[in-house]
Amino acid sequence: MYGIKTMIPIKNRCLSPRATHYCPENNEQWLRANLDLLEESWLTTTIKNKVYQHQITRYHNAKVKNKSFKFKDLALWKLEATGNRESKGKLAQKWDGFFIVFKVVKSNIYHLQDMEGKNLHHAWHLDHLKIYHR
Repeated sequence: MYGIKTMIPIKNRCLSPRATHYCPENNEQWLRANLDLLEESWLTTTIKNKVYQHQITRYHNAKVKNKSFKFKDLALWKLEATGNRESKGKLAQKWDGFFIVFKVVKSNIYHLQDMEGKNLHHAWHLDHLKIYHR
């Protein structure tokens, strides 16, 4: 079983259909026809790729949830963004505060104040905030 080499006799070997139907006279003609179809095949592939990309974009955008804050909303901020995270670990607290949104600078930048009404010293980006649901 192991270590035995088998050999196929030459007379029993099957040729592939490509080898049996090869004709050198028609080869040049087939190459030219395929070369003409190459651009059409490329355009078809490009169109299919664009349709696929459009479908993936629609699927992704359907899953995206827009978040924004309004005046007087309660928010939490990400401790990682403040640099004040005492314990760094898997079970460490990731969000801090209860802050009130008191000014909307742009659609994704907000000024906050703490629960006593003291304004925080700089604006916060939406990526570092999370809405607090009561």
